Amino acid sequence: MRYLPFTTVLLVTLMIAFTGCGELLKEHLNLKLGYPVEQTFKVPAFDQTGYHEFAQFVLSSDVTEFLEDNNVDYSTFDRATISEVTLTILTPGVSFDILSDVKVEVELEGQRHALAVVEIPEGETTELTVPVTDELNVATLLQKESATFYISGTLEKPLEVETEIQARVKYELALGL
Repeated sequence: MRYLPFTTVLLVTLMIAFTGCGELLKEHLNLKLGYPVEQTFKVPAFDQTGYHEFAQFVLSSDVTEFLEDNNVDYSTFDRATISEVTLTILTPGVSFDILSDVKVEVELEGQRHALAVVEIPEGETTELTVPVTDELNVATLLQKESATFYISGTLEKPLEVETEIQARVKYELALGL
C-alpha cells in the first residue's frame, strides 16, 4: 500500500511520455540508410566561356534490391533525400579549375529542383563533392527506378576536349521501425 502513490505517478508519467511524445519517439526510432548510385556521362567540348548546361543523364537504381540486400522490409521505407553528389573527372589532363561554379539539379514530377550550387575551390581538382542541403523527398524517383539529373556551370576557360565524368549520388533513406 505504501508504494501505491509512487506506482500511480510512475504509470501516469509513462502514459504521458508515450502518448504525448509519439512523434518524437517515431523520429528517434527511424533508421537512416545511405544508398549510393553511380553513373558515368560525357561532356562535349565547349569553346565559349560563360554559363552552359553540360550534361543531362538518367541515373538508374533498384532500391528494392538494395533494401533486400540489407534485410530491410520495403514497407518501412518512408522517404528519401539526396545527401550529396560527387563528381569525378575521369579524362586525364582536365580539372574543375576551368569553372567558377557547378549547379546540380534533379527532375521530380516534371519540374527541375536545384540541389546545390557550389563554387570551385582553388587548385586543380578532379573530384568535387556537392553537399545537398535541400530536404526534397525523392522517394518517387527511387520507386520509378530512375532519376534525371542536370549538371551546369560557368566556364572561365574553354573546355577543349570531350570529358568523361562520373557522378555518385548518395541517397539517404528513412526507414520507419
